[in-house]
Formats: sequence, C-alpha cells, structure tokens
Amino acid sequence: MLLKEFLEPLGVSQVDAAQRMGVPFQRLNSLVRGRRAVTADTAIRLEGLTGWDAQIWLTLQARWDLWFALHGGRKRPKVKPLRPAVAHAH
Repeated sequence: MLLKEFLEPLGVSQVDAAQRMGVPFQRLNSLVRGRRAVTADTAIRLEGLTGWDAQIWLTLQARWDLWFALHGGRKRPKVKPLRPAVAHAH
C-alpha cells in the first residue's frame, strides 16, 4: 500500500507510526500489507499522522477496491439493467 512508501522515506517505522496513531501495530501492519482496508476511523488517524486529508485515504481505498473487483480474477456479475441499453448513433 501507499502507506509503506510514505513512511519509509521519512524513516518512520510501522511501530512508531502505530503508536502515534494510537492503534495496535498489527492493525497498521495489516494495512501496509494490504490485508485490511482503510476505514473512516483509520482515515482520520492517517490524516493526523500524514497531514493528508482523510478523504484522500478513503478515496484511495475505494479505488483499490473497485480495481480489485474488476481485475481480481472474478467474473463481472450479470445484472439485468432497469432499462435496455440505448444505442448511440455516431
């Protein structure tokens, strides 16, 4: 995750970052390893740690979730649309 690339150049360890955020190391490490999603609470804590707006962290998570849903090996679900697709004339 981006968080690792953010912390390393600053020389901030995950242990230090977790302490500063007031979360267990395992929680932060799971984020860094991509095994846990950024929640609203975590986004607020990351804002305090990094200075990046909490919305940025939530947007990054949402973009990752969507990319993974589209490209993660699952087939796109078949959905019956509310109305038929309209052909556009060019």
